Amino acid sequence: MNDLRDVMVELADEAVPVDLRDRVLRRSRVIGLRRTAGTALAAVVVVAGIAGAATAVGGGGRSAPTAASPSGSITPAGPDPRTIDWRDSTIEVPRFAGFESHCPAGKRRFVGGRSPIQGTVEDYFWIDPAPPVYADLDGHPGDEALLTVGCNGEPGIDPYLLLALKPMPDGSVRTLGPVVTDPTGVLDYDRDDVRVDGRVVIVETMGRHRANRGPGLKQQRGYAYEGRGFRQVSGPTTVAAEPSDVRRIDFRNTTLTFNEFTKCTAVCPAPVVRFVDGTGSDTVRVGQASFTRYTFTIQQISFVAGATGTQLATVTVGWRAPDGTPAQAVFAFAVPKDPTVAPVGWRVLGTASDGVSEIVDQHGSGNVLMVTVRTATGQEQRGYRQVNVVRWARVS
Repeated sequence: MNDLRDVMVELADEAVPVDLRDRVLRRSRVIGLRRTAGTALAAVVVVAGIAGAATAVGGGGRSAPTAASPSGSITPAGPDPRTIDWRDSTIEVPRFAGFESHCPAGKRRFVGGRSPIQGTVEDYFWIDPAPPVYADLDGHPGDEALLTVGCNGEPGIDPYLLLALKPMPDGSVRTLGPVVTDPTGVLDYDRDDVRVDGRVVIVETMGRHRANRGPGLKQQRGYAYEGRGFRQVSGPTTVAAEPSDVRRIDFRNTTLTFNEFTKCTAVCPAPVVRFVDGTGSDTVRVGQASFTRYTFTIQQISFVAGATGTQLATVTVGWRAPDGTPAQAVFAFAVPKDPTVAPVGWRVLGTASDGVSEIVDQHGSGNVLMVTVRTATGQEQRGYRQVNVVRWARVS
């Protein structure tokens, strides 16, 4: 027994000390980390399962609305288009449908707003001097510029396109395409009335472009960019036409052109106004840099025989002058030969001329238009007769 004890004592003296506490703690930490990782993985699986279940449930009921995402990869923003002098820039001019032989597509360098076609002086592309409209049209970073590029190919042929231009990070310009698209060809539009609502471009179209044609009947249409070009998303899709009888024209809901809108000695602006329930607006351009917005109101409509016996409509129109003072005029309209062209009115008389301060009433009597006016001396009645298409003479 004593010998056994002595042996055990000797073995204990030779053994290396072991700290069991440190081993236990290290083992505990490893187990804890494994448990944590397992718990996190289980949580991810549970969340994914919940999301998948929510998606499955949403497919059978109403899902939350989501904004349409732009197609294609995200393009970094280029320079601000407001910093570019577009009239001195290089632009990719797209196809002018139906006018390719006069207005060839391709990259064009503009200087002072012009780019010669095949080296000629008479034939050239031009950039409209109206200020561009800036907006985000493609949903990618940075705004685009909307401006008009036209083509003077031959006398009477001057189609124009509304282009959406995107400055690229490398300094180049990408043409997103012509905005006003139509399967029938190039459509005219009011170049001074272009706006953006959301990412939809709103324009007043005026029918298919044809040589030596007057302004067409206006229609409000909306166009949106869809990755490879613009597509019409709102408004009429067919061109309007007027009746052949002047008495059947709804002058309170149509497009009217007012020649000699104001008494002038140089270039006379001719507003082309789309009326809805008797009210319409138009931006009147005088020269290259003066733009004034007017709102017009149809006040009275009558009928009278013209110089050739043709029935004419006489329309009293009121508007506000730039300084805020009211103005009025009576215009005479005939039925246009082309039913898609806006009826053209020629001025018979107006306020601020011939002592007239107000037009009170007007009505036809045979071939004489009787007009009651107010002057500085009171109210009086005058008679006017048509001399030719553009001129009326006072006869009483």
